[in-house]
Amino acid sequence: MLLLVRWAWFLPFLLSVTCWATSHALAPRIDFGWLKATQTDHGWLVTYVYASAPYRDALHAGDVLISVDHQRLEELGPIGVAHVMQSIANAESAIVYRDNATVKLNFVSLDERVIHLPRQFVWLPQTYRWDTAAPSLILPDASGAIHSLSLTGKWTLLHVWDLLCNNSGLEALNEIATPEPSDLRIIGIEQGNHLPDVRGYMTSRELGFFNLVAEDTESFSKIYDPAISDVLIDPDGRIVFMGSGGDSLRNAYLLYRSQSAGRVTNQ
Repeated sequence: MLLLVRWAWFLPFLLSVTCWATSHALAPRIDFGWLKATQTDHGWLVTYVYASAPYRDALHAGDVLISVDHQRLEELGPIGVAHVMQSIANAESAIVYRDNATVKLNFVSLDERVIHLPRQFVWLPQTYRWDTAAPSLILPDASGAIHSLSLTGKWTLLHVWDLLCNNSGLEALNEIATPEPSDLRIIGIEQGNHLPDVRGYMTSRELGFFNLVAEDTESFSKIYDPAISDVLIDPDGRIVFMGSGGDSLRNAYLLYRSQSAGRVTNQ
């Protein structure tokens, strides 16, 4: 009894630490610029929609997205959800939770007044992953050496790029990696081109960050969605950010900085 009394003062502190650890697990988020969402206990909350139309069948900020074309998002891991959301402008319907009610949105007409989002061409089949952990990577670098990486132990920032496309983010990635922060693993993944071409391109542009090459884009798409350019993974191996677009790399890096600083402060 005396022991319980002696340690009673410690219980509120212990409970507060436990609650902090539970409530401060970083929720995965998606940022395509024109569409943003965050995972919550109730589903994927849409936080921003570009030029959302004031119609019932339009997707609105504040909607909790439940399913798209009969694909329930709760059955998918973050990469699968991001793939579905990125191509939502091509969907026929969606079910959302809005104003305390379940609402079906009909996109059959693809009328821009209904769904005012960029049209995407879905050109690859996607194998959806049901787990929340980031898949391991087994890919060669530009010299042909094979790397097998389990993405745990520190923060990981993946940037997927194609040497034939606009690569304005590569200089920023190169700057972040020079020098690379001790608690951040930076990995570029060039997808769709041959090793000698990637090696020559990186040499000509003086790109020094660690880079892998996914020559077989279809196989790579079964692990990561190649249309998602930036993925941030926490030290526990959980995907916490997926995005594409002009600000995606910047937002992923800023999220890492804010969370990394918070961990250092609370240690």
